[in-house]
Amino acid sequence: MRFDITNYGGTDGKIEVSDGMELDLKPPFIEKSSEHMTPMHLIGMAWSACLNSTIVSIFEANKIIKDSRVRVSIESKRNREHGLHYQLKAYVAIEDYDEKETLQVAHHAHRLCPISKLIAENPFVSLAYEKY
Repeated sequence: MRFDITNYGGTDGKIEVSDGMELDLKPPFIEKSSEHMTPMHLIGMAWSACLNSTIVSIFEANKIIKDSRVRVSIESKRNREHGLHYQLKAYVAIEDYDEKETLQVAHHAHRLCPISKLIAENPFVSLAYEKY
């Protein structure tokens, strides 16, 4: 599977996907609106969906029937050392699993998830437990 994604106008513009999808963007610091996406929304949604899909795949491969969810918290930060950057934390929750079991699965999924592979070495990316 392959898509080409083209941006026009930066964060105050739009994105076109080669499959026909279009999405309007707004700068994250200028306008807050549920009608427009920001890069923060996009990376958070991508990682949440990818990481949880990987957890589901791990469970399916091991014939484990458990519900799971991944909530990504994303915060925009700015400092002298790193400039403007995002801090992402994925809160993983698995039905009937305690913190140790959940984090064991989460770390395994984090090694396999394609989005995690892109961001895993970033010092501003982390995993955490959340009760289901």
